[in-house]
Amino acid sequence: MYTVSEILKRRKEKKNAFTMIELLVVIAIIGILIAAIVIAFVSARQKSRDARRKTDLKNIQIALQLYVDDYDGKYPSGLYGQMGDGGLVSGGYMSSVPHDPSGGDYAYGRKGNRKEYIMGARLENSKDSALDDDMDGIIFGVDVNDPVYGVQ
Repeated sequence: MYTVSEILKRRKEKKNAFTMIELLVVIAIIGILIAAIVIAFVSARQKSRDARRKTDLKNIQIALQLYVDDYDGKYPSGLYGQMGDGGLVSGGYMSSVPHDPSGGDYAYGRKGNRKEYIMGARLENSKDSALDDDMDGIIFGVDVNDPVYGVQ
C-alpha cells in the first residue's frame, strides 16, 4: 500500500504528459481548421475562375464589335473560326479566342440575319451578383439560364 504522500508524489510526476482527451481535442481543432482552410481555398478558386470567365466574355465582346465594324454589322458564325467566315483569330481581332477555364468552349449563337448574338459561360458561384443583370433564357439555341452568365 501507498501512503497519501506517495500517491500525491506519483500524481505530480504523471502531470507532465497529455491525457488522451486533451490529444483528441487538439486533433479535432486542427481538423476543423484544416477543413475551413480547404473550403475557403476552393471558394477562392471558384471565384477566380468566374472572374476569368466574365473577363474573357468582355474581351470577346470587344473583338466581336471590331469584327462587326469591318463586316457590315454582321457577327461571325462562330467564335473559334467555324463555317469559313474567318472568325476572330484569322481576322486578327484576337490572338486566340479564350476557352472556359474548366475546359470546353464558351456558348455562342447568332440570329439568322447575323445582326445579333448571345454568348454565355456557366459560373460556379451561382450567387454571383453578375447573374442578377445578365441575359437569361434560351436564345438562338444557346441556353443562358442561371447559373449561366449571358451577354448580348
